[in-house]
Amino acid sequence: MGKRFRLPNGYGSVYKLSGKRRRPFAVAITVGYDEYGKQIQNIIEYATTREEGLDLLSKYRQNPYDLNYKDLTFEYIWTNNIVSKLEELVKKKKMSEGNLDSLTNAFKNHCIPLHKEKVLNLKKVKMQNVIDNAKNKHNNELLGYTAKGFMITVCKYIFECAIDDYELPIIKNPTEKLSAGENESSNKHIPFTKEEESILWGMQYIDLVKIILIMNYTGNRPNELFKADREKMFIDLDYFVTGSKTEAGKDRPIPIHPKVKHLFLYFYNKGAKYPFQTIFEKFNYSKFSREYTKLMKELGFKHTPYDSRHIFATKMKKAGANEYILKKILGHSIQDLTEKVYTHRDIEELLNEVRRIN
Repeated sequence: MGKRFRLPNGYGSVYKLSGKRRRPFAVAITVGYDEYGKQIQNIIEYATTREEGLDLLSKYRQNPYDLNYKDLTFEYIWTNNIVSKLEELVKKKKMSEGNLDSLTNAFKNHCIPLHKEKVLNLKKVKMQNVIDNAKNKHNNELLGYTAKGFMITVCKYIFECAIDDYELPIIKNPTEKLSAGENESSNKHIPFTKEEESILWGMQYIDLVKIILIMNYTGNRPNELFKADREKMFIDLDYFVTGSKTEAGKDRPIPIHPKVKHLFLYFYNKGAKYPFQTIFEKFNYSKFSREYTKLMKELGFKHTPYDSRHIFATKMKKAGANEYILKKILGHSIQDLTEKVYTHRDIEELLNEVRRIN
């Protein structure tokens, strides 16, 4: 063991270790004394130079923390702290199950290079590099803005826990300036042309196409449709109840357009609790998204699963549908106070507006 550098008694020490090491200086603090009065020390960090070690020791003395937590990893905090917190948010309806699934996927599939990193030593540049280079495991393409955003959220949750719950001496949260890049989604919603819609109607014998047509005429988000419970589908009355994400969007009545009623019956008659999930064995949204993208490529169409929501809104507006009823169907919040009070519109009134589109 190399020579120790003398510092005030009980302050700690910085000393050089033997052998060739990338960071040869040990930074240690005094945690007690043995029966002979000799200091008992714990190493808190390693440094490349004596000066760096002294600086680390000084920072520790200014803001001491529980040394049992100095080696906490990215993976440990997520598994032992964050998961239970997020599940509790879902139980309290403060987070959707879909959002939890997306965060879980981001951690398990895209944050793998960060799992074993000690949070106390993890820097922004490392996290940003992992985010920038994360790829979709199914097509090996770089992740888009939204998926990267979920990775950033995972990082934020972990560092907030490290600072607030474990009181690690992280003076400046490195996740504050993480970036998902430019959001290109604002212009990505492209309406189906008449020719494309005609092709889809001609392919309605395919279950996936049935789903797309239903979404085009309901304005549902994909996850809302897939979580529609058979017990809340009143096909004889031409409506069903579903919804998620916001207070205005939860458990709202959705009118069934006459053109897609037979498609609803097709799924309803399968008898499953969640009829629309029967399109795939062991259904999940990622599988739907992959198959949707594959179908669009085969057909030469440029659309995303969320285009249907935009398409429905565009159809309704072109048909002159009532603005407030459209917001109610889509699950948007209504700012106009008088309209907000009028919350129980008759199903027939919703149907009349939807029947404006063809």
